[in-house]
This record gives sequence, structure tokens and C-alpha cells, in this order.
Amino acid sequence: MDPEKFYLRHPATAAVGSKNTFLLRDATTQSVVTTDDPPALSRMLQLLATPLSGRDLLNHLDGEAQGARSAVEALLADGMLHEADTPETLLALRDEVFGDNQGYCFQPGPVRCRHLVLAMTGSVVAGLMGPVILSLAYSRFHERIDLIVTESAKAFVQPEMYEYYGIRTFTDPFERREGMTVPHIGLAKSADLIAVVPASARSIARLAAAECSDLLSLVAAATTAPIVVAPTMNTAMWDNQGVRRNVDRLRADGIYVIEPTIFFEAAELAKGVPPAYGMAGTFWGGPEGLMRTLTAVLDLHKAPNHAIEQPV
Repeated sequence: MDPEKFYLRHPATAAVGSKNTFLLRDATTQSVVTTDDPPALSRMLQLLATPLSGRDLLNHLDGEAQGARSAVEALLADGMLHEADTPETLLALRDEVFGDNQGYCFQPGPVRCRHLVLAMTGSVVAGLMGPVILSLAYSRFHERIDLIVTESAKAFVQPEMYEYYGIRTFTDPFERREGMTVPHIGLAKSADLIAVVPASARSIARLAAAECSDLLSLVAAATTAPIVVAPTMNTAMWDNQGVRRNVDRLRADGIYVIEPTIFFEAAELAKGVPPAYGMAGTFWGGPEGLMRTLTAVLDLHKAPNHAIEQPV
């Protein structure tokens, strides 16, 4: 790292952490690194969401465990971090996503997942998930998809809309559907992958505590399938120590946490304020970005010692 240069993690680059492993994935490149301090690497990835001078980056890394520094150096060597002479160059690159992003992906491809369970929780971003879910369904990413809509998510989501598209949607842990007499057991046993997108701070707390107080936390406690969680909240909530402890617990328990990216906070959008940190980490990659990330997680989860091949 050059102290005179500036560095950035592109908003469309998804970063997923579980236990001591982090996977970064963009449209063409993938990198897997390990660290002895996952929370420290998570903090570094947050700092790198805006242009950061090499000098400041090195100063931050000096205060962290050696494993965090080695991981950042590996990500830089793999091309997952951008380097430039000026912050303005990196800001121009970052801000391209605001006008150049893909809302839908209607390109059928190979089935990546037999049964996907996708949960939406009480974040306003749940109201933006329609294009993602319809893209998943049309592209045949899965053979079967079931949705979970938490009670708080109903403020932003109309479950009936997805039912009209033939997508089974669960809102009640005691609802019997099509021969499934105990939904949390049926979904937990059948799922190949559970994705919580968006994941509110409240839902993260329930998952971290294995609370078993709603359908989502019941399914998560009963499943052996990999679980992917995309935290989505404002920056102040993400930086709250209690929230971060819960996120760290999810990683330590083997749940895959997608690091957030930048977006415009809902309460500030109409005021024209700059973007802040806390959006679901695959947002700027669009539905295709989420599919790439989930595919990479499935491959990583199945691979011995996380030794997966690079994408071509």
C-alpha cells in the first residue's frame, strides 16, 4: 500500500464474511481471504466504502490485528480494492453506480439452488425487493422459491403480490400450506439456502440469540442449510456496539454476513445529502449481483477448506 495513493471498495463489490473467511465478488473477479480478526476486517471494509488515503489506511491497520492487514493486502493484490492518485478519481468511479445499475435480470441460466428460502424483514428496503424476486424467479436461479415476510416487513411488502406471481409466501409460523403442517420445520429441512435480504437490526438480534420468536428465527434455528444475511440499516445503527456484537456473533456462528454498501438514508433522501453506509451489500450489483453472491456462497460452503475455483 502506497501512503500517497487512495483506496476504495467499489459499491458493486459484494463482501461476505463467515467465521474467519471473507469472500469478495464483483462481475468478473472473486477473492477469498482469511483473517484472525473478522470484526477488524469488517471495519476496514466500511472505511474503504469511501476513498481512503493510503496513509490513513496504514494507520488504521497498525491498530488492528496482523490478520486484518494481511487480508487487506491480499484483496488489493487480487484487484478487489481500487487504487488511484486522487480521491476524486475514486469518487467518480463510485458514483457511476447511481446512474448505471440494473433493476432486473431476465436471463435464464443454470439452476444454482434447488430450494431457496428468501426472507424479508422490517427495513424500508423490503419494498424495493420486487425486481430482485421476479428476476430470481424468471432466471431459474432455483427450482423452487419460498418467501418469508416478517410482521414488520408487512409495512413495506404486500405478500399477496408475490402469490399472484405463483411464489409461495409465508407470514405466520403456524400457517399450514400445501401439505406443510409445521412451516418452520418444513422450510428448514427443505431449504438448500436461506437468504435474509434485507436484514433489519431487530431481525439480526433475533437470529444472533436464536430467539425462535417468529417464523424466520424458527427456520434459522432448525436448518442445517447455509444462511446468508444482508444487514440493512442507517449508519448510526450499523455503528451501534450492540448491533455490531450481534453481527459478529452471526459470523462466529457460521452465518454468512454480506457487508453493507453505501446508499441514501430513507429519512434524508429528499434532502439531497451524500450517500451513507448501511445498504444491503449486493444492491448496486442488482439482481444479478445477488445471484452471483449467493452462488459464490454456495460454492464456498460446499468446498473443502474454502478452496474454490476463480470465476471465468
